[in-house]
Amino acid sequence: MKLMRDWCPAFPETCAFTVQPDRRDMCPFIVEKIYTCTLDRICQPRPVVNGIVLDTPRLQANTRMLIVRRSGTVVQAERWAIPGGGIHSGETLDQSVIREVYEETGHHVRLIAKSCQQYTDRVWLIQDAAIPFQVVQAEAADDPYNFVGFYIYCYWDGKLEPDDVQDIYTSQIAWFCRDEIQQLIVDKQITPLDTVLLERYVLPQWDA
Repeated sequence: MKLMRDWCPAFPETCAFTVQPDRRDMCPFIVEKIYTCTLDRICQPRPVVNGIVLDTPRLQANTRMLIVRRSGTVVQAERWAIPGGGIHSGETLDQSVIREVYEETGHHVRLIAKSCQQYTDRVWLIQDAAIPFQVVQAEAADDPYNFVGFYIYCYWDGKLEPDDVQDIYTSQIAWFCRDEIQQLIVDKQITPLDTVLLERYVLPQWDA
């Protein structure tokens, strides 16, 4: 559990973690009631990674993309989204995106291109293959809190069948072609953040 006295407005008087660390639902600052501390959602940007999962090694006319329908969350519930989530301590971007895609889709994917390169034993440099983004608190944002993260292209070759998904925030998993993705955007069925990414970076390359 990560806890910093100076950052949390509830610590220690009204913070349940001081006496009941397993009662995450008691924190008034955590929207989805599952995080270990308010620092993950309110007090500082949260590092995240999202996997653009394709069924071909590069974007082409017959490529399909794997996306998930969100559930069990107050943020953009029942909209389609690119799978992803928080980066764990000690993970590289590449390790994180492979894990997150598996957790949310059950698919074993590999990277189309590495997103980071090791510089020293502790330092990794981000490569051009990673598409950076930031979300700040605003009504038009995908999430009302702060995120700094990266989109990374992944490839599922179909050699390993996907496993069952246990993620409580995934209600549906599906592959879509370019025209179907475009229609979901028109119908506002994809989260705003992912819509921007798709329109600016993915769809133009898909046309090429």
